[in-house]
Amino acid sequence: MAIRTTLSDDLLQLQVMAVDAAANAIVITDRDGIILSVNPAFTRLTGFSAAEAIGHTPGILKSGVQEPGVYRELWATIRAGRGWRGRLVNRRKDGSLYTEEQTVTPVTNDAGAVTHFIAVKQDVTELREVSERLRARDDLFRLLLDAGVPFPPQGWLLEDARGHRQEHARAPDAGRRAHQLPRRQRASPDRGRASPSAGGPDPERKARGHGDPPRRRRA
Repeated sequence: MAIRTTLSDDLLQLQVMAVDAAANAIVITDRDGIILSVNPAFTRLTGFSAAEAIGHTPGILKSGVQEPGVYRELWATIRAGRGWRGRLVNRRKDGSLYTEEQTVTPVTNDAGAVTHFIAVKQDVTELREVSERLRARDDLFRLLLDAGVPFPPQGWLLEDARGHRQEHARAPDAGRRAHQLPRRQRASPDRGRASPSAGGPDPERKARGHGDPPRRRRA
């Protein structure tokens, strides 16, 4: 019995250490949503210390910009014993907004009744911003194509998803079209013009009257 108790204590200690070392924020609440425990990653994400969070509900993170229906769906799902996953826009202690991807898992007792909830949170603010910038860029390209705006040969110089200027959006088949043109269309514009050194008539010289042979005077 003593050996089994020691193993159980060691395993419990390992689990606590794993939660504390986790990169994602972890929140444990009771069935009513009262916070019982948070890990250090929660403090790094939200700015609230464990002492400030414990005893409160996750409502301390509400931003006021999230649709109320999202919270109703969340609580209805987890109280029914099912897991919930989604994105929420929350507010840190300093007032700044951030987007988190959250997974909430119910914990049940032997009778199947829900007793606690475990929420794992990940900051996806930067990922959301990148996705929005990419979506806006794609919408712009689609509008330009629908409007019949031709692609310049060098492509458009736009900002990438992170705000860095770089070349984008060459026409999808621009590289192939040049190789598919007939040889005479790919030739240099100067090709076919006679060169004086090649022995052909010089158009400019002819225009000046120097290209015709001298005429004989009549006696």
